[in-house]
This record gives sequence, structure tokens and C-alpha cells, in this order.
Amino acid sequence: MLRFILISIFAAFTVSVSFANSISLQQLQIISDCSDDPARLEEGRLMADSLLAAEGIKRDPLYAQLLYLQSHNYLNSGLLAQCKELLLTMLRELDRGTYVGQELAEPNDLPICLPNDLGLLCRREALNDSALYYYERALSAARQHDDKEWQAALCLNIGVLHFNLGHIAESEQMLDHGYVLLRQADDPYTEMCLLQVRAGVKLRMDKVDEARQSIEAAYSLALESEMPDWQLRCLSTMLSIYERDDAPSEAAKAVECGNELLALLPPQSIAVTGYLTARGNYYMSCSRWQMAANDFLTVLSSQMGGVKTGEFFSHLAQCYAELHQWDQAYRYKDSAAIYVARETEEQFSAQLADFNVRYHTMEKDLQISRLETQRQRFFVITVAAAVIVLLLFVGLWLWLRVRRQRREAKLHISTLEQERTRIARELHDGLCNDLLALEMQCASGFPPDETAARLSMLRQQARSLSHQLLPPAFDHLSLQKLLSLFTRQLHDDTAIDVSFSDTTAANTSFTPATALELYRIVQEHTANIIKGGTATHIGITLSDRRLCIVDNGNATAVNGAQGVGHRTISDRALNIGATLDTTPDSTLNESEPLNFLNIILP
Repeated sequence: MLRFILISIFAAFTVSVSFANSISLQQLQIISDCSDDPARLEEGRLMADSLLAAEGIKRDPLYAQLLYLQSHNYLNSGLLAQCKELLLTMLRELDRGTYVGQELAEPNDLPICLPNDLGLLCRREALNDSALYYYERALSAARQHDDKEWQAALCLNIGVLHFNLGHIAESEQMLDHGYVLLRQADDPYTEMCLLQVRAGVKLRMDKVDEARQSIEAAYSLALESEMPDWQLRCLSTMLSIYERDDAPSEAAKAVECGNELLALLPPQSIAVTGYLTARGNYYMSCSRWQMAANDFLTVLSSQMGGVKTGEFFSHLAQCYAELHQWDQAYRYKDSAAIYVARETEEQFSAQLADFNVRYHTMEKDLQISRLETQRQRFFVITVAAAVIVLLLFVGLWLWLRVRRQRREAKLHISTLEQERTRIARELHDGLCNDLLALEMQCASGFPPDETAARLSMLRQQARSLSHQLLPPAFDHLSLQKLLSLFTRQLHDDTAIDVSFSDTTAANTSFTPATALELYRIVQEHTANIIKGGTATHIGITLSDRRLCIVDNGNATAVNGAQGVGHRTISDRALNIGATLDTTPDSTLNESEPLNFLNIILP
């Protein structure tokens, strides 16, 4: 009793601890809000660390969501190494099946979000091959779950990556595919981003008309969304397109709209930096060298990255050369040469680092794949062995059951045949002889003539009954011939319209056992029909694989007359492996309702 009380107390304590350590949706919402607020990043990170340190937290259904929010907190806090390590750990656990049932807001988000975020991190680190690997994995998961919005977003990410790598044809292909997918989904923001990037790619491919259509569609979406930064991004691309298309009036209008939007955005934003770069290129095409140099210098003084390239410094040097400010021109020309060399060196280093990362990642993935293959192989072999053993037991049981049923049916039929033979002998040797003697006495003058006639009819009926009970003579006649004689005799004895149709092939023959059972079935079933007393027509049809007996009697009367006879018919059919069926023949088109009995041979 004391032991039971201690176990109960321990169980109650365990349940209370598990509830105390469980993750609530309210806590996740607080951590998410903190991750999006730069002033509360540390608060959200500490709260997540506190929950993750609780005992048994890995079994919580919201554990995966908590880890994913922590990775976003690391990302927004600039802790890129911690973020990447956490995402890689989550991806490995996902492959092992750890997070089954622990999904994000959408059911299929986890297998897509993890590799997508890893792709973004690798792209920031210039590990382009790794970024492409994770993007492709996320895209494969999105296709598997038929998520059109995610597929389009990943096509956009892969297209941008190819564009930055100089793979313009691959970028165009991915962005065109993403645009087709977006036509099947409802995601205006992704569509606007994709169209803006697609326009730049089309321009690089010298497809100016397609670029113009794409950027104008993106600009319309930006106007509808009332997002000044994206409007300015679109105007930057439009300036490049109008400059290439030699449309000065449209370019001037785009500059006018862009200048109005500059006042609405912070000077250090990416949209402003991109627009100033595009406007500087536009001023260069108009030979406004000082205005172009001013825009380039403004971009150079900003804290945003991505503008210090060899091409950028070459443009700036050209502006000062046209202004005959040679010192500045030579200075920026040297900077252009330095950045070109630095870009080449960085590209080589990034490729080497990316190769090392991919090599170690592939080695770990290969080890995991081998272990997983071994585990799956063992599981498949175990399941297959269990299924084979189960099938063997079921097959043995069914075989024994059928064998027992057939043995019982044969015993039942054999007993019936022995009893029929005994009764036939008694009728023939006893009753028939007695009736014959009585008939002879009556004919010699004792009773009237009417009595003699009735006794003669009685003797004939008894003789007919004895013939029916005796086994048919299959040694001399075929089943077809015996059934024909039987139906003729039945018609003469009952005055019922009985017909027999033989549709068997010329060389068709039945084994003696099969012929006997079919003959007895015809006898038994026609006797049931006659006992019902409502049928005026009986039709018997024999084919190579079917015996059909049809009558127009009352179904209730016929079924009521069956009783033991129906059991005998079933046993006889089972004895020869045949099946019973009462489905009407589709070839018959009778106006009155008919009853059917079909014996289908194996």
C-alpha cells in the first residue's frame, strides 16, 4: 500500500513538472515580438534560453517552434555563427525524424524554412554553392508538398543567387518559372519582388520589351501596396531600362517620381542607395558629369554595402575625367583596379571555403545516409518476414478449413446416397411387388376396375420414384442426355412446362462425380419448385461452366420449400468446388419476374 502511494505521488509530481515546463503560445508570441524589436532582442533570447534549459522540454509539441524563433533572434542580433549552428542542428534532427508532429504555423513549413534560412546565411557569407544546395533542398520540399507560394519565393532566391554569380540564363529560367507559379497563388509581395528582379535579368539578356513589361507590372503592385521603398527600387530598374531603350522623356519622369520618394525614406536605406546609383548612371548617359559624381559620392559615403565594386569606381573615375579633375580621376581609377583584384581574390577564397564546407557536409550526410539505409533495411526485412509468416499461417488455416468443409460435404453426400440406394431397393423390391400383387388380385375380379387403375398408377409412381433415387447410369448416357430425359419425364409427371437447353461444346464431358452432383442438384431444386406449387414453367440450361435453373414461381413459396434441400444443394456445389449464384442472366429479356439458380463450375 505504501509503495502504491509513493508511486502515485511521484506520478503527480512528474505531471505537474511537465505542465510547468511546457511551452505556451503566449510565450512564443512574446519571443517572436522581441526578435522583431531591436531594443528587446536580448530579452527574447534570455526567455528562450530559460525555456530551452527546462527538463523534458524536447518532448514538448512546440519545441521546434521555440528553436526556430531562437534562430531568428540570433540572426537579427547579428550572431550569424550561432544561428547557422542551430539551423544545421535542427536540419539534422529533422532528417532523423525528431520533430515529427512538431511543426511551425503551417504543416509543411519546417522542412522548407530550415534549408531556406541556411541558404540565406550561406549567401551572406558568399558560400554560393552551399546556398544553392540548401535552396534546392527547400525547393524540393516545397514541390513535394505542392506549396506554390514557397516554390515561387525559392525560385526568386535562386534566381537572385544565379544573377549575382553571373549565371544570367539560369537566373532568367528560375525567375520565369517562379512567375508562372505565382499566377497560381496569391502572394502580391513575392510577385512584386520577383518581377522587379526579373526585369533586371531581362535587361541583362537584352530583352528590353520583356524587361519593361515586368518592371511596369512590379511598379503597379508597389503603388497598390503604398510601399515607398519598393516604388523606389522599381524606379531604379526603370531608369536602367529607359536608358537602354532610349526613352529620355520616360526616364526623366521616372527621375522626377524618384526624387519625390527620396524625402520619404532614410538616406542610408538600400532602396535609396540603389536609386542614387541608377540615377548617377542616368546622369552619365546625359553627360551631366557633376550630378553623376555627386550621386556616386553620396552612395560611397553611405554605410550600406554592395556598392564598392570595380565598375562603380570606374564610373566615378570617368566622371572626374570628363570634368578634367585628373587627380580625382586617377585616384578612383586606382581604386577600381584594387577592388577588381580584391574581388577576384575574395571570389577564389569564397569558392575554396565553400568547397571545404560542402566536402565536410557531404561526408556527414553520407554517414547519416548509411546509418539510415541500414536501419531501413533491417526494418523492411523484419516487416517482410512478419508478413510472410502471417501469410503462411493464414494460408494454412484457409487450406485446413476448406479441406474440412469438403470432407464434411463428401460425408454428408455419401450418407445421402447410401440412404437413397437403400430406400430405392426397398421401394423396388417391397412396395412395387406388393402393389403388383394387389393389382393382379384386383384385375381378377375382386374390386372394381377403377380401383385397379388407381393401383396401377400408384405402382408407376413408386417405380418412377425408385428410378429417381438410384444413381444415374453415366456409364451409358452423358449428363446432357440424362438431363434431357429427366426434364421430359418431369413434364409428363407434373404437367408443368419444363424445357432443357444444351449449349455445351461438342467435345465437352464432365467427370462422373461432377455429373452426379449436377444431376442431383437439378433433381433437388426442381422438387423444391414443384413443392412451391406456383410455377408454370421451368427452364434448365447447361453450358461448359454453368448450370442455370430458372422458374416463374413465387420466390417466397420456392424458398419456403427449400429447407434441408437448400443445404444439400450447397453441400453438393461445395463438393465439386462450384459456387452458387442467384444473379439473373443479362441476356434474357422476360416480362414476368423469374427466379434464378446458377451453379458456376471452377
